[in-house]
Amino acid sequence: MKRAFTLIELLVVIVIIAILSFPGEKKAGKEKPYNGMCVTSFLLMPLVGFALPAPRKKHHFTLIELLVVIAIIAILASMLLPALNKARERAKMALCTSSHKQVIQAQQLYANDFSGFMVWKIADAHMFSHVLTGNSWSYNASQKTHSYTPIPGGVAYLPAERHKLFSCPLSGSYMQDDFEQWNTNGFYYPAWDGTTYPEIKPVTGDFWVKAGGVAFQGYSTSRARRPSELHLYADTARVGTGNWERAIRGNYYWRSDNVRDSGGPGGIWLGHNDQAQVSFMDGHTAAMSRAALTTGTMKVKRMVSRNLGEIR
Repeated sequence: MKRAFTLIELLVVIVIIAILSFPGEKKAGKEKPYNGMCVTSFLLMPLVGFALPAPRKKHHFTLIELLVVIAIIAILASMLLPALNKARERAKMALCTSSHKQVIQAQQLYANDFSGFMVWKIADAHMFSHVLTGNSWSYNASQKTHSYTPIPGGVAYLPAERHKLFSCPLSGSYMQDDFEQWNTNGFYYPAWDGTTYPEIKPVTGDFWVKAGGVAFQGYSTSRARRPSELHLYADTARVGTGNWERAIRGNYYWRSDNVRDSGGPGGIWLGHNDQAQVSFMDGHTAAMSRAALTTGTMKVKRMVSRNLGEIR
């Protein structure tokens, strides 16, 4: 005759199993995942009618709570975005400053090799951007590539592949890489500055040079009287080309008295928070405001605003 377990024996077995299944002391890094139901609970189910724990009631966001969260996110975004924009602007200004320094230092190296003359151009096809890189370069719009042709006897003071050094990071030319020799920042061109250059020449010296007809045009460092005040190189833009974020095009020269001449409408561009990045004959670089440009030694009378309007 088979002997059945008594209730007391069954309870003793359950207690023993419960003790053995107890997790014990936790050790750091060796904690076992808990599945929500211990062995004891499972074994006691027959005594409580197989009743499982009641599931928790899910809590959903109300419309008001959702709107409050959205409002908080919007407030935080409105506080952070201006700071991010300023940081982005400062980064582009730093990149522009670095590019300016490299270009004006390349001009100084050129002057050391060529009797103290900085170059604007040596021929119609060889502007300063070509001469300083030792290559003529042009842009293929359909293939979106640049090509480089070495200038005979040319010396590369800057790598030709770094042609973006000649353009402001805020310009459409720089961002889309579609500029050629004309769509660069510009050097001062006194030959077409018929009113201001004669006015400043007694103070600055007659530093503009033409040689071999018009084959060479540039600047004499030995004839300049105030090289630390002569900002020859500057961020430039052409007037009225539309959407400034995509359509800004640099201008390879700037003049003080006109930004709308037929040869290349453009001038110094106040693209960095109403300031222009400029580089001086002595090699230093600075950001100048409209007031500083107007009252400075070079007496700039016409400029281009950030949104490509003319400033008189």
